[in-house]
Amino acid sequence: MGRPGITQEDVERAARELKAQGKNPTVDNVRQLLGTGSKTTITRHLRHWKWEQTHPLTQTKLPEELKHQMTQLWENINELAEQQTKVDQNSTEPTSELSQLKNQLFLLQQNYQQLSQQYNIALQKCLYLEKQSIIQQQKSKQQDQIILQKTNANHVQEQRIASLLNQLRETQFKLAQVQIQLETLEKGSAR
Repeated sequence: MGRPGITQEDVERAARELKAQGKNPTVDNVRQLLGTGSKTTITRHLRHWKWEQTHPLTQTKLPEELKHQMTQLWENINELAEQQTKVDQNSTEPTSELSQLKNQLFLLQQNYQQLSQQYNIALQKCLYLEKQSIIQQQKSKQQDQIILQKTNANHVQEQRIASLLNQLRETQFKLAQVQIQLETLEKGSAR
């Protein structure tokens, strides 16, 4: 079985005692004087006591039963307000944090999709350029082969021309010799 909690009367008695000592009746001072009690319960009872001190209607003589019911009602209202505040704080903060996290996740997903699209576009461009490079290299190789073939053909032609030029010179030399012999023979037969 749970231990009995502190009552409104306990808090009021402690608050009056603190005031008589010239001390401020704070939650911590009341708790220290009582030696027990949760801060939440002390806060609720201390608020009620302070409220009674500032409202003259509570100083009038009301029937004890009515006073007790009003005190209970006041405590219940304060307790519900505190619980609602806690629920609101507990539900608002995580919800707010959860909303922020969801927004961050959404933005990160969008950013990821954009980067993924940019990556795919860049990859396609890279593949296209690589393909074009291969085609250019093949064309360049083909052109190099054509140039090599033409160079070889030119070399063969140059060799043939050189050979024909040598043959032409030999033929000219032989022709010159034949002409000299012919002239010599013509001179010798004309004598």
